[in-house]
Amino acid sequence: MVTKVLAGGVFDCLHIGHIRFLEAARALGDSLTVVVAHRNKKRESIHTLDQRIGLVGSLRMVDRAIGGDPKDMFETVRREKPDVIALGYDQHNHAIPDIISGCRRVGLQDVRVVRLDHTKVPGISTSHLLAELV
Repeated sequence: MVTKVLAGGVFDCLHIGHIRFLEAARALGDSLTVVVAHRNKKRESIHTLDQRIGLVGSLRMVDRAIGGDPKDMFETVRREKPDVIALGYDQHNHAIPDIISGCRRVGLQDVRVVRLDHTKVPGISTSHLLAELV
């Protein structure tokens, strides 16, 4: 049986922290689909959705990169039917119990949700990198 992993994020300013996160997510299973969010809630995106999907999809550990559902992220989860959902250390707006509940709402009962806290690269974040450019 193939273990399907689903990870997501904005990936607007791709950096080593994203690479570490996606490598760790890929290590959780046999295939990795990455859902690229339509928009960043904190600021305007630098790259378009298609550009971000292209960037993420070009990474060797990513089997497939797709755009997420703009209204309900669990529609994408329902469509992809992952065995594992990988969360980044900084995705605090996604609590594990809420993700499990959302999966059950769309008919997925046995999805394992893992927060990859160990992938943080000190001093590296999109916000930090962009602040240094200004």
